[in-house]
Amino acid sequence: MSRGLMGRVTVQKRKPKSKWKRIAAKNLKMGIKGGQELLKVLYPPVCPFCERRLFSTGVCQECMPRLPFIEGNRCMKCSKPVYAQEIEYCMDCAKTNHSYEEGRALFLYNALVQQSIAGFKYKNRREFSVSYSRLMIQEMGEIWRRWDCEAVIPVPIHAKKKQKRGFNQTELIAKDIGEYLCLPCDANILYRCINTMPQKEFSPAERRKNLEKAFKIKQNSVEYKKVLLIDDIYTTGSTVDACADVLRQAGVQKVYFSSISIGLGI
Repeated sequence: MSRGLMGRVTVQKRKPKSKWKRIAAKNLKMGIKGGQELLKVLYPPVCPFCERRLFSTGVCQECMPRLPFIEGNRCMKCSKPVYAQEIEYCMDCAKTNHSYEEGRALFLYNALVQQSIAGFKYKNRREFSVSYSRLMIQEMGEIWRRWDCEAVIPVPIHAKKKQKRGFNQTELIAKDIGEYLCLPCDANILYRCINTMPQKEFSPAERRKNLEKAFKIKQNSVEYKKVLLIDDIYTTGSTVDACADVLRQAGVQKVYFSSISIGLGI
């Protein structure tokens, strides 16, 4: 719009948008909602345990009764099942001075859970993360609120492994949990500086040795006093302890953890 002679206002006609500009503007208007709908088309909901197609994200009716939820008496430290109410700690925690305060796991680690997590991590089934995080929220939401943490931190994987895999599986879950708790998911504070050997073949002492100096903090001090670590599999606690050690050295006072699954120990 411009003013001509005698103060008249003249309107300059705009050139019509090209077809592709109109499409781009429409897509921009759709925003995140459109992106989410596209993801549903590209990655339709499936059960993370049998991969049966579902109408919505979750676990199918056939698999739900088979899932090894941890129920009954638990270890007061790591949440592994114990077989009598008067037993406070599992065999692993009774002989180990852990660096974390307390933890909770969703499932016992068995063949069904192993196959699902392997698909999640190694076959790019990252859509499984939504089902895992929803179940974790359902089972652990109350205790997370009691822990009263200030941030959610995913256990990091090495940069080479993340480049090869394309994502960090624990970060996907941590983002959902952080959103639920209205807490920041801080995936940049802790990093893995050594690409360690796989832990599954090692004894507890070898696991601790394997993880020495494997994690570092990206800054000298951390502003959080209480944090929630998220991992996929907890066995003896060596990984969580190694992360908790460096976080506490940087100023964190209390470290809690939650994981998809937990083993019975070694």
